[in-house]
Amino acid sequence: MPFKLERTKMMKISYLSAGILAVAAITRSTQAATTDGFSKLPNGELRQVTGAEEAAQPPENLFESLAKAGFSLSRGSGKEEEGEPAEFGFVDDIGKSTEFHANFFLQYKNNKGALYVGESFLTFLASAEGHVSSADDKANDAWRFRAGLEWDIPFGATTQDHINPVKRHNVGPGSNDWLYLTLNYKFEANRDFNVSKHMAELEITPSIPALFIGTRMSDVLIDQNSSKYGHWEKKRPPLDFRWRPYFDVDAGATADDGTTTAAAGVLPVEMNHTILRLRPRAHVDVWLNFVKDALAVESVRAFADCEYSYLPLEDTKRGHHYFQTGLIFGFNKHVGFNLTYTVGEQSPEFRHAHTLTGSLTVAF
Repeated sequence: MPFKLERTKMMKISYLSAGILAVAAITRSTQAATTDGFSKLPNGELRQVTGAEEAAQPPENLFESLAKAGFSLSRGSGKEEEGEPAEFGFVDDIGKSTEFHANFFLQYKNNKGALYVGESFLTFLASAEGHVSSADDKANDAWRFRAGLEWDIPFGATTQDHINPVKRHNVGPGSNDWLYLTLNYKFEANRDFNVSKHMAELEITPSIPALFIGTRMSDVLIDQNSSKYGHWEKKRPPLDFRWRPYFDVDAGATADDGTTTAAAGVLPVEMNHTILRLRPRAHVDVWLNFVKDALAVESVRAFADCEYSYLPLEDTKRGHHYFQTGLIFGFNKHVGFNLTYTVGEQSPEFRHAHTLTGSLTVAF
């Protein structure tokens, strides 16, 4: 199917621009002068913030208050500190109709109530995820609600203290490498809840800084050789990089396959009542710091996310690809603008999507 960037999609960018700048100005005015674990002195120099100072600092604004309470907002499921910002946008076809769309993943993680088991620990999670559009009933929309536990397991333990390259706080003896196992109950539905599914979801992902998995390249090099790369604390390199692999398994049952409300001749992709999905996925982030410096904004980041869903119980099409790539312009830590290209099929209905969207973004 050929891809066309319709006039209304182009209008989206111009309509959002004024709103983006207004919200960015408001949130920028409420931000304290802190930068990535550092505070800015009156003369413009950066001073490292200690762990005690960071804990004692009051929240900067509503976003910071929610983050300290355990909430995070991003575009889709994944490690809460690594996701793309949530998207909220609209298209106004003047005199005809207005289409709204949203892509968000709101999660609560009870870090303060973590249960420690030796050097590993269990944390309660709950989340609401939406990828919805008011355009029509043919969009590849989805609602996902989850509740479960994350088990964080260190491996490859060291005998000496080390500096956590993400937080830059001394975390004591242990390991830079972690394995994250998340087991959720997941309820999944399409936009109008005509299709609904209940399942258990298992997600496995590691963090291995030496391979830049879960940690930015510059943080790893600073941690390993601060005398050579320590200047990156104040000014990041022109390009930076991070990636993360995931492996997910969904197992459950279909409550409503949507056949009673579907158009004539339209059959569900998952024909079996029992659901089994194997979903390997890879995510890559590249920071374009030379572009950020030229534009004088908080950040400019390119990303790519590729997921493959294999449905071994189905007799028809078993494999489904879903690919997204985009460019995020962060006007400050919480507000920005995002261009995202999407192609492929994703649950619950595995309808083909081929879109280019521009949206206001919000994250914390």
